[in-house]
This record gives sequence, structure tokens and C-alpha cells, in this order.
Amino acid sequence: MTTPPTDVSDTVVLATEQRSLRTYMYAMLVLAVAGFAAYSITEVSATQLDGVISLINAGAAFIAARLAFTSTEPASAQSPYGRLALENLYVLFRSLMILGVITVGVVTNGIKVIEYLFSGIGEEPDFGLASIYTALAALTCFALMWNHKRNNRSIKNASGLLKVEANAAKMEALISGGIAASLLLVALLPEGTFLTSESFNIKYIADSIIVLVLCAVLFREPVEQISAEFGRLSGRRVDPDLDEVVRETILAVADEHGHEVDHTFELVDVMTIRRGKVTEVDLRVSYSGAMTVAVQDDIRAHTLAELLDRVGPVQLTLVFTTHAIHEAPALATP
Repeated sequence: MTTPPTDVSDTVVLATEQRSLRTYMYAMLVLAVAGFAAYSITEVSATQLDGVISLINAGAAFIAARLAFTSTEPASAQSPYGRLALENLYVLFRSLMILGVITVGVVTNGIKVIEYLFSGIGEEPDFGLASIYTALAALTCFALMWNHKRNNRSIKNASGLLKVEANAAKMEALISGGIAASLLLVALLPEGTFLTSESFNIKYIADSIIVLVLCAVLFREPVEQISAEFGRLSGRRVDPDLDEVVRETILAVADEHGHEVDHTFELVDVMTIRRGKVTEVDLRVSYSGAMTVAVQDDIRAHTLAELLDRVGPVQLTLVFTTHAIHEAPALATP
């Protein structure tokens, strides 16, 4: 059983997602081109990393815009559970791409630092222009993050894609802002200090050091997202907080409405999986006495309505059994 995401229509949600994602995609393309241009002029590695991440974000926004249509297609005989898992795949591969960029950034800039430490040969890049570009990129990304959040609020936060892209815009804004501040600080370092002497001048490798620090800071988030999404796609319990919310909701419903039925129910097991706009909920419930199929369907419908009201949009599977989800039922002995 599947519920609509909210009382906002799917048409309005899709239109809002498309509008916000198109704006984001075009802005990221502009920033990517500007980043590569800044790198070709200044040879500051940090602007190249910023440009690559902007390009990834532009491509991700294009894919997300297409995915917004596909993932919300209704369940069919061919896809009886719908295609909501596509959003999990999207987040997984997006995180893998970012992790790949981080890895390349660590390798290339690590080599640059090592080569300078051994050879002592280097050249100071144009930090001033690079800091101007990254500062403008940071302001642009903060504006795009605000736009995603504003659009999502207008549809009662029904879009998981806009939430993901808002976080991505925030991450790039922090990256660009951190690069801008670091480059400005390096540019202001006076000559002739222990950091800017003839034998060692940090300005020659400062951009590479900044990239390495940023990669170390950014490494954790894509790794955590990859682990979480792989867990959801493989059926592992990775949302225990959501499990507990659903469990508490079902127990509260039982306390409030238990007197309305002639049976005693016991909650055996709960499992939830986030699927973009919708949460998959698998409930295993036992009961005393006997019930017709019609009564069981009625209980499913009431349970779905309560979860929609108290938890949000869900796809519900309710099985009446005495076994936990992972337990195989045994044959009754004659």
C-alpha cells in the first residue's frame, strides 16, 4: 500500500523540483566553466577542484530532474513496489562520483607537494584572482541552497531530491568559502618569514595543501552516504531512528484504538527503509482469535492512514505472523 507524498499534488511537486533543479544546473555549469577558466589563468589547484565539483553538481542536477519523473511512476505489474529505489541509487552514485574526485584531488596534489619538498622548485600562483572567484562561487552556492530550501518548503518538504541538492549546494558553498578565505590568508603572508623564505615558500604549494585539507574534511560525508544507501538497497537496517518512530506510532495507535476491535494484537517486528519521498514500512503483527481477509484488509487500511497522519508518506507492508522479518516460518507438526 502506498500513500501520496503529502496533500500537495504530484504535479505541483514535480513542477517545483524541475524549476529548482534547472536553476541549479545552469548555475553550476556557469561556475564549472568559471572554475576551469580561473585555473587556466591562475594555476591554483583549488579552483580546479571547485570547478570539477560544480560540473558534477550540474550533471547530478540534470539526472535528478529526469529521475524526479521516473521515481514517482505508480506501481505496476512489472514494478509492484514502484521505482522509489532509483532515488537511493542516485544518491549512491552521486556520492561515489564525489569520492572519486576527492581521491584524484588527494593523489594529484599530494604528488605536487612531495615534488616541491624534494626539488624546491615552484612558482607562486595568482591567489588574488582565485580568491575572488571562489568567494563569488560561495555566495552563489549559498543562494542556490536557499532557493532549494524555499522551493521545498513551498511543497511541505515533500522532495527528497531537493533536500539532497540543498545539502550539496551547502557543501560546495563551504568548500568555495574555505578556499577563498585560505587563499586570501596565504596571499597576505609577508615575504621573508620561516614560511616564505628562499629555502621554503609555502605559497608555492599552498593551493595543494588547501585542497588536501578540504579533501580530508569532505571525505567522511560521501563515505557515510555510500554506506547508508548501499545498506538501504541491500536490505540492511540503517535507519534505526525511523524504526523506533514507527514502533512508537504503532504502539500509540494500539493504545488509543485497541478497545475498538475484538482481538489482542502484538507487534512482532518493524523495519523501515527511506526511499526518497516515501518510507517503506514492513510490519509483522500477531493476533489472537480468527479474522477474515476483509477484516485484515480493513486493519491495513486504518494502519496506513494512521502512519500517514503521524509519520508521513509511507509504503506499507503489513503481515500477520508470529515470526520476525528475518525468521522463516516452520511447518506445524501434525
